[in-house]
Amino acid sequence: MSSLSATPTRSRAAVPSWLRTAAPGLLAAVLAAVYLLWEPASIDLAAAEYRSWLFGREGLALYDLQWYGGHHMPGYSVLFPPLGWLLGPRLLGALCAVASAVLFERLARGRYGANAWLGALWFAGGTATILLSGRLTFGLGLVPALGALLAIERGRAARTAHRRHVLTGVALGLAVLTALASPVAAIFLAMAATAYAVADPLPRPLRLSALLTERRLVGLGVAGATIAPVGIAAIAFPEGGVEPFVLSAYWPVLAVTAAALWLVPREQRALRAGVVLYALGCTAAFVLDTPVGGNSARLGALCAGPLFALVLWPRRRVVLALVALPLLFWQWTSAYHDVRAANGDPSVEAAFYAPLNAFLDRAEARGEIGRVEIPFTKLHWESRHVAPTHELARGWERQLDHKVNPLFYDGELTPARYRAWLHEMAVRWVALPDTRFDYSARAEARLVAGGLPYLREAWSGGGWKVYAVEDPTPLVSGPARIVALGSDSVTLDVARPATLHLRMHWTPYWALAKGDGCVAPDGREQTQVRVRRAGEVRLVTRFAIGRIAAQSPRCTG
Repeated sequence: MSSLSATPTRSRAAVPSWLRTAAPGLLAAVLAAVYLLWEPASIDLAAAEYRSWLFGREGLALYDLQWYGGHHMPGYSVLFPPLGWLLGPRLLGALCAVASAVLFERLARGRYGANAWLGALWFAGGTATILLSGRLTFGLGLVPALGALLAIERGRAARTAHRRHVLTGVALGLAVLTALASPVAAIFLAMAATAYAVADPLPRPLRLSALLTERRLVGLGVAGATIAPVGIAAIAFPEGGVEPFVLSAYWPVLAVTAAALWLVPREQRALRAGVVLYALGCTAAFVLDTPVGGNSARLGALCAGPLFALVLWPRRRVVLALVALPLLFWQWTSAYHDVRAANGDPSVEAAFYAPLNAFLDRAEARGEIGRVEIPFTKLHWESRHVAPTHELARGWERQLDHKVNPLFYDGELTPARYRAWLHEMAVRWVALPDTRFDYSARAEARLVAGGLPYLREAWSGGGWKVYAVEDPTPLVSGPARIVALGSDSVTLDVARPATLHLRMHWTPYWALAKGDGCVAPDGREQTQVRVRRAGEVRLVTRFAIGRIAAQSPRCTG
């Protein structure tokens, strides 16, 4: 993606030039159509479908109570939920796959001429891996990211200053859209744009005025326009957490980047700079605990093969043949395992959760309101099929799960630790399904199935066992009862003036839409409400610039 300084090469086309140009888009379209007809489930698709559904019910939500006791939403993606709701997540992903293939072909052809056909076809085939793995938000972000790189390339070749400036503006706008679509894609675009900037040779003698070339300003400007919205979202709507990055996922990055530095010609400075920046970024994500973590390997897996094809074809065909198989394996292995894991598994279907939802509906009708804990299933579709109507103690975001629920990842899960966590999260029900579990939930499932003195079996049926927590901690402590729960709102009937403790994670955007009092953090990352008068109190989320990162109370009047 950062091969913007490569030298174009030309060869006589063995097939019509229009077919070479159209083939990547056609291949991506065929694969996308197969995906839409097949409709395979995957792990990450569950989160995409839930967030799209949530937008349809609530609009552009700042905060969601249905997962993790409340968490911020915009950091995942601002653009995907509305577009996913409008088109459907799968159709949106399919359209993005085709658009990405077309944009990559144009970018590659502009630098490598007719010889770009193989790399462009390889990338087009690789777009199917995004669909099969359900990484649709990343797929959405790739479209403006590739568009921004194409605008940079076209601007560099523009003959007039006016056209260069227009294309620079287009690149900057697409950079912002990339950040709003996918923070992961934004990081990759920032790397590519930075590589484009630093590939400009240093002037001799070194002077500040000579350093500020148009190329450097454009590249760094696009990188800044990409990263700035991600940084703002991280401050205004923090989530944090850690995404694992295991050694088995990290070492292929080092091997491929080392091979790239050996094989990519020195004159292709931007591509070589991008390889170095990517290796450094992945190393930082491996060594440090970050929300990016193993996601950083996505770009290499998707693009390494196509880029090697661009660099090596046709002059070094033997070398390309030697590296092609391992690069194809790297590109496709994750998608293969994701589809294989989900194929035929009933836990991806809404019908699997219908008996549990019916039980929880009956319990809530009796006034037994509280969160439900479902030990992470292997495919995480409880986050789509239970969360819309019942609050989950967990959800499906690995980074946030590490932050909110570290006991499932750190040390031994003892009955005492588990009981403390159930009360901290105001869990009323623990629902154990007859299915496979995520690695983080196996110890929990064994613990619950083995019997715990503070869990009583309340119901079983349809492949589920539901346990009631002994003396459960309520969602609201104090002289109040819950009248209504929304994904970003709570309505209470308060008996008298009091300070109420809500086991809902603090957000500075909490506000009292009805009632008289203040809402504030409780010092333990949860929420308290000081109510001055008895009656109905309605708590909602409402954005205000002055509330960004605030820890102060927000009061009425």
